[in-house]
Amino acid sequence: MIGATLLAAALLVTPSISSAQSSSRRRHRSTTEATPEPDKPAASPRPTAKPDSAKEAAPSKQTDDHDSPPSAAAVSSIEPSEIEGFDALPEPVRQLLTAALELTQKNLTYKYGSNEPANGGMDCSGTIHYLLQSHGFTDVPRDASEQYVWVRAKSRVYPVISKKQDNAELKELRPGDLMFWTGTYNIDRDPPVTHTMIYLGKRKKDGKRLMFGSSDGRPYDGQRRNGVSVFDFRMPAAREGDAADAATAAVPDHAPDFAGYGPIPGIADLNDAASRQTIAAHESAPPARERATRGEDDGSPRAKPSPTPRRRRSSRSDG
Repeated sequence: MIGATLLAAALLVTPSISSAQSSSRRRHRSTTEATPEPDKPAASPRPTAKPDSAKEAAPSKQTDDHDSPPSAAAVSSIEPSEIEGFDALPEPVRQLLTAALELTQKNLTYKYGSNEPANGGMDCSGTIHYLLQSHGFTDVPRDASEQYVWVRAKSRVYPVISKKQDNAELKELRPGDLMFWTGTYNIDRDPPVTHTMIYLGKRKKDGKRLMFGSSDGRPYDGQRRNGVSVFDFRMPAAREGDAADAATAAVPDHAPDFAGYGPIPGIADLNDAASRQTIAAHESAPPARERATRGEDDGSPRAKPSPTPRRRRSSRSDG
């Protein structure tokens, strides 16, 4: 009797134990599956892919000819009357600079590969090409390097080596001259000229040198401009060392090396003798400059030099 009772009790207890063991095994298995294996740590989440900000901020090509400019133009303009001595310039030069300043009022952005305002923008050499073509210079080449060769072959290039803002190598610089830079971006060109603009002259109110062209980063009065605009002309070394011009110094410069400048080939041929006399008297231009702007000695009467002409530039190679 006692044996039967114990047997019955054992049968009642056994299922409970078995059930508890089964539950314990399930909890253990669940815990084991939730914990990663020691030799296989959980993978860290991958960061979202981002553009290479360093490359965007400082591209290897440092120029307005290849950088992607902002979609909206940010340009500046002045009136011809704001240029020092504008009324005394030869008529063709006045017409050219007036047309250039009119382009700065069309809100044209910098657009690589374009030389037509109808496209909404133009690049640096395209702007010069369009302006000169529209004023009868049908032989002007399209890119900056070829424009440099054109000026050197048919007129004269005044090379500039100095980095100072006011240096003797700039004494022949005149309104209407083409200006050239090298090293604004990496490209295989011979000569390696990569940027071009037109010199406007000095601003009346402060004597600041100004130029016209197209850029997506050069400054005007310390503000970065984008498009066909008026820009400050400052030598790189002068800007970097001028604490008073900190705003301009902070603007990325796309002109590491100013190569030189020269008169547009044939522009004096469009001028009459009276205009040549006027500009010679106003600026005391030496005869050497007169012949350089014509491209050759054509035997025509030359303007009488002023009583105190500037010293002639010594003959030397263009480099």
